[in-house]
Amino acid sequence: MKKKAIWLTIAILLMWNIPVPAQYPQYSATFPLADSIKIQHPAKKNYWRPTIAIIGLNAGIWAFDRYTIAGGAEYNISINTIRRNLQHGFVWDNDQFSTNLLWHPYHGGLYFNIARSDGLNFWQSIPYAFVGSLMWEYFMENEYPSINDFIATPIGGMALGEITFRLSNLLTDNRATGWERFGREFLSTLISPMRGLNRIISGDAWKTGSTECEFSVDTPVNFCVSAGYRGLAEDSEIKNKIDNTLFLDLQLLYGNLFSEENEKPYDAFLVGGAFNFFSKQPVISNVNVVGQLWGKNIPLKSEKSTLHWGVFQHFDYYDSNTVVERQQVNSYRIAEAAALGIGDQYRRTSKRGAQFFLSAYLNGILLGGSITDYYRVTNRDYNLGSGFSSKINAGLLLTRRKTGLNLKVEDYRLFTWKGYDPKTDLTQLSVEEQQRLNAQGDKGNVRFTIYNMSLHYRFNKYCMLSLETSCYLRYSHYKYFPDIKYRIVESKIGI
Repeated sequence: MKKKAIWLTIAILLMWNIPVPAQYPQYSATFPLADSIKIQHPAKKNYWRPTIAIIGLNAGIWAFDRYTIAGGAEYNISINTIRRNLQHGFVWDNDQFSTNLLWHPYHGGLYFNIARSDGLNFWQSIPYAFVGSLMWEYFMENEYPSINDFIATPIGGMALGEITFRLSNLLTDNRATGWERFGREFLSTLISPMRGLNRIISGDAWKTGSTECEFSVDTPVNFCVSAGYRGLAEDSEIKNKIDNTLFLDLQLLYGNLFSEENEKPYDAFLVGGAFNFFSKQPVISNVNVVGQLWGKNIPLKSEKSTLHWGVFQHFDYYDSNTVVERQQVNSYRIAEAAALGIGDQYRRTSKRGAQFFLSAYLNGILLGGSITDYYRVTNRDYNLGSGFSSKINAGLLLTRRKTGLNLKVEDYRLFTWKGYDPKTDLTQLSVEEQQRLNAQGDKGNVRFTIYNMSLHYRFNKYCMLSLETSCYLRYSHYKYFPDIKYRIVESKIGI
């Protein structure tokens, strides 16, 4: 749903990957985004133009889906379908994993960016994402409105929208001319299409003069690219069944998490994704976001130690296909599309220059998803639910910061409470019955844990070698079906 209409822009977004704070920033080179100071004044606020633009965006995507995608019957709307949707209300839908937990949040980011591009701040832009999502659910499809979409689209869109807006803003420079200006406008539009369209309509895309920028002119931005070999294996089959692939990781750290100057949401954030090529694994294997909404440094006696805590928004998405084909046993998928919690970061520098980092987060998950072994309805092979997650990361830099060791653990708990009658034969349901099933999936809960260890050696300022191993553990407990345990081991070597 809608993903073909926005494939090009999401591909650009997902090529920004960052792990937890301690892992890469010390190795990354600062990316020169502007060669001189930008004038600090935000765009003039406009509250009505974003509403009109959101209506136009929804109408455009609907028209694309309705008239260019074969079999797009769900986009055949009328007064009767709108009336039925308004009368029936929300249900849990059966769209595929990537659609509900990745593409919809990106779509929400487009709504959010429309408001941000018209001068509204982070908090003022949030209602527009909810209004855009509500309009789509009730008026642009003949399927019943989806409650999970109404949660994931605006809340996940807050994270992806603010990140793309800030990155696009960094690239824009109204003083540039010629091919440099074209390149900046082109890249910033790919990252934030709605901001780019706004600049084209207003004429700012080719005007020269001062540059509008509401953010700090000296914001540090660290960017790292890693490519190499990835091997993925079910633990019991390591010796005879390995899924080999080439991977590409891109990581980006924006701002300084320890800075006292962080006053606005997402003045500091980490964002990232990983890609697979030439294998049966999904092209996009993970997307991770940690954005600071509010933070404060805690005074310590030692000048060489820094402690920071705050409130953070999280967006995590992990996807995988089976390595060993086996009946009723699937690989892992986990996502937290709407998550918020507290976290802290600790940093200490020794007399010889070695550095130690420690970060920890505890989050509540309003909406997440995890693969299930039994629920199969149209495009759904996963459960939706709520729960909590915890993350801890420890990093150490030695030998003049050339060698780094990083340990990370992520733990996700999701609970699915709205199930269905276990006697129901899901394969015999009509389209109407599938919609009326209105289930989060198989009633139960899942625990998904990632253990990761990585070693890095930096050859020079711009190049390093990385060795990494991860273990993905899934334990799914079902109320009406047998429990399932699954484990996958991953190894990476990259430059």
